[in-house]
Amino acid sequence: MSRDTIWQDDLLDRKGDAEFLEDFLVNRMTERNAIGRTGSYVLNINAAWGFGKSFFMERFKRQLELSEHPVVMIDAWKNDFSDDPYTNVIAEIEAYFQAGVAPKRPDMLRLEISS
Repeated sequence: MSRDTIWQDDLLDRKGDAEFLEDFLVNRMTERNAIGRTGSYVLNINAAWGFGKSFFMERFKRQLELSEHPVVMIDAWKNDFSDDPYTNVIAEIEAYFQAGVAPKRPDMLRLEISS
C-alpha cells in the first residue's frame, strides 16, 4: 500500500493536510526529544457531523502506520453507548499492545507487557 492508494478516494484533497500534520508532529517530537522532553501527542479533530472526520482519521492512521509510527485510534462514535469513555480509551490501547505490535523504527521504544 502506498500513500497514493490510501488517499485515492479523497475527493476533498486532504492528503496534503495529512502530510503537513504528520510532518508537524514528527518535527515537534524531534524538537522535544532534543531538549529531553518525552511524551506523546493526542490528536483531536473537531467538526460537525458529516464533515469527514472519520474518513480523514482512518486514512491518516493508515498513513502513519505506513511510516511505521505507533498509532492508536479512538472512535468515540463506535462506543458511544458507554457511560465511561476512559474504558474505551484503555481498551483500544491494550488491544494495540495485545496485537503484538512492535515498532520497526530503531528510534522507537519497544514496550512489552505481560499479565
